Amino acid sequence: MIMTEERCLSGVRLFAALARKDIEEIEKRCKWASAGKDEFLVHHRDDDRDVYFVTRGRAQVSIYGSNGRAVSYREIKAGDYFGEFAAIDGQERSASVEALEPCSMARLSSADFRECLRRHPDISIALLQNAIGEIRTLTERVFELSTLTVGHRVQAELLRLARKGTVSAGWGLIAPAPRQSDFADRIGTNREAVSREFSKLDALGVIKRGKSRSINCDLAKLEMLVNQDGK
Repeated sequence: MIMTEERCLSGVRLFAALARKDIEEIEKRCKWASAGKDEFLVHHRDDDRDVYFVTRGRAQVSIYGSNGRAVSYREIKAGDYFGEFAAIDGQERSASVEALEPCSMARLSSADFRECLRRHPDISIALLQNAIGEIRTLTERVFELSTLTVGHRVQAELLRLARKGTVSAGWGLIAPAPRQSDFADRIGTNREAVSREFSKLDALGVIKRGKSRSINCDLAKLEMLVNQDGK
């Protein structure tokens, strides 16, 4: 059962421009749920249309092949949301979402989500901005998979994650970093190749690996490597 303090959508970035009273109206329409680590929140090709707002925990978006191999391309954290594609176009789920740690979330029906978009233009604008950001990232990944070596793809993914992390004095902290197997799924390789590339970057002083899977990245050095390798 989710604790009362978690039944709040104020931390969801999609609703950042809304007044508290408007957020409370959306909360009343939501159903609340929780999931344990490694539990699937939705499955690829599911036919439900709810939108999920994560208030606690982390999850990963993946598509699994018939051989069980996963392609992972997005991590979801508290304050993020997923399921908007199916809610808008009425089609099947485009990917699976799996909890990386215990999660709490609110579920909003497709009809109620569409009503929110009609009543609150700020939500529609935020939704579009986020979608465009995801399209840009996916475009970069397609380019990298088509043109860059494994080493170069490792560098590019580290730079992308480090820029989203805590930045201080030119270093970007990824904490916690994806497991090496998950990192490999993101860039289309295997865990052993990722481990080798991490060791090379560690020896060069480009990254510093710490406890609890944290990785501190020298942003200037990583960017230089990525720019050189992309030429």
